[in-house]
Amino acid sequence: MAETRSVFLHGKPTIHKMNLLKNTQKEYTNLISKFINRMGQDPTYLLDLLTNNKQSPKVRNLEKEVRKSHQLGSAYGQNAVDMAVKELHNHVIRIRNKVYGFIQQHHPEMEVYISFLSLLNATVMKADEMAMIQGLIEKENQKEKPSKSKVDDYQKLLMKLKALSEEKREYYKETVANLFLDKLKYMKLPFLAKSVTLQLDTRLSTLERSHSTKEDFIVYVKLLGEKDRVAFPVSTSRNGLRRMKQYDTGSMTIKLTDHGKVRIGVPFTKKIETKKIPKKNILSFDAGITDLIFTNTGNPYGSFCGMRQLYEEVVEIKLGHRSSLRNKMRDYQKELKKSTNPYEKVRLREKIQNIACSLSGKKKKDKGPRQYAHQADLRVNEAVGLFIEEAKRSHSICVYEDLDITEFGPGKEK
Repeated sequence: MAETRSVFLHGKPTIHKMNLLKNTQKEYTNLISKFINRMGQDPTYLLDLLTNNKQSPKVRNLEKEVRKSHQLGSAYGQNAVDMAVKELHNHVIRIRNKVYGFIQQHHPEMEVYISFLSLLNATVMKADEMAMIQGLIEKENQKEKPSKSKVDDYQKLLMKLKALSEEKREYYKETVANLFLDKLKYMKLPFLAKSVTLQLDTRLSTLERSHSTKEDFIVYVKLLGEKDRVAFPVSTSRNGLRRMKQYDTGSMTIKLTDHGKVRIGVPFTKKIETKKIPKKNILSFDAGITDLIFTNTGNPYGSFCGMRQLYEEVVEIKLGHRSSLRNKMRDYQKELKKSTNPYEKVRLREKIQNIACSLSGKKKKDKGPRQYAHQADLRVNEAVGLFIEEAKRSHSICVYEDLDITEFGPGKEK
């Protein structure tokens, strides 16, 4: 089994180099945001985003089109669009999971239209899903070594859809599409709050041992506005030197820290041995859609059914009421500035003061969110307790999903 880790190199650049790196990071961040806004608002990119397809011809054509409007060059442009696809992939998968949970709870008969990503895309794009699945079957059969399991899955899906009447299929498609598009419209796109880490490769950087400085290495990086690569002398720990000598390294990342220092990450792949465990002694678990924990034995723990309704009835109403009061207070403040009538000013000041007193009630304000958080904590504690009891009874080793943490970038939700 291979595991990816990183060695970090640190250095103190000059003010000139620091400004060059800062400007490059800023332009790179803006470019990623531009790609996010373009692809996130165009449904034709949906399938590529759902499948995290960074090599899609449509995505690559977009990068070539935008390349003319920035000065970073093709290498930074391609890395930027890859980052944008990754951020949007996480965004649309979150939306899909929310819709999946709602459908499971309220319309389980429509689950097939949200379970398969290709079928979801055809549903949203109002394409012929039957022809799409038939095309996937033909495409798989044309391969040199077709996957029998994939073909079987497509055939079962096709049979399941054929068992539905055309009227039902159209109704299911319209309902799922509307739910998904509604979430896509109102859930804000990911945004990059700060200058992001620059993703480098051999087109943009080289790493060499240092022979003329006291630092261990010199990293040469292509930066905005510079014809030649900029040199950054950097050092690492003794353990870092050993690892870089022992393992093959991959593409580096570079970032300017808040303390004015440069931090360079050098990934390496390490092979680790894992002991084979009998399958009968393994209890695997994963996070479910409506259940906190779902095990390979088929036991769900920590049902979150009804939590959405609780949030809408308790938290959203309370927060919505306070938002309306704040908006009303701002309107009164604007009227107060424009008014010249002294009696009107007194009336407006009294209204503003009354609203401010209502908003200052912190205990009452936090009551709704506290109720929701308390219910969530109860369900989490109960789920973990029941899961641990099952593990003890069966004398099993617990394993969980192997998440690819490299897919989680610096994007945040507004």
